[in-house]
Amino acid sequence: MRKLFATLALAATTAFTALPMHAAVLDIPGATAGFAIAPSGDIGDFLFDAEGIINEGTDFLPVDVSFALTFETANPYGTADASLDIFDTMGAVFSGVLSTIGYEEDLLKLVFVDSGAGVFGNGLALHLFFIDQVGSNPLTGLTDGTSYEIAALGQDVAAVPLPGSLPLLAGALGFMALRRRKAQSA
Repeated sequence: MRKLFATLALAATTAFTALPMHAAVLDIPGATAGFAIAPSGDIGDFLFDAEGIINEGTDFLPVDVSFALTFETANPYGTADASLDIFDTMGAVFSGVLSTIGYEEDLLKLVFVDSGAGVFGNGLALHLFFIDQVGSNPLTGLTDGTSYEIAALGQDVAAVPLPGSLPLLAGALGFMALRRRKAQSA
């Protein structure tokens, strides 16, 4: 009986850890984004429309991408609000709102969540690369009335993966519960 539970636990562990990881990828090889500050001087808008490609394993889907980022110039990352819409010839593929924003030199790291489960599942993590240098803090390095060459790469926001040891632990706990029941009934 003990060998049976050990074999089942090992089989479950192997099955769960062997599941293929599949993630859709959005590629925007190049686009021109415009930046403008409102006449009041306190709100910045960073916008672009571009053509991109979604790669889902062996399928390549041409898409149109619309991106809009608005923020207060005094506190750009704390007040950032953005939307990302992706369309193919049939309609909307993804329509997300900003969840989190971060940055590195010449790079914005954005995570968008979608109200529906679409191509990108739980959401889309987008890395927006500035080809034109803007510095270590991209949003504060933007200049009013300037266009910037950018590229972007996005991928599914990965769900929390199942640890490989979880099925083994579940099997061991099940075995211990079964042993306890047998001991109590005896």
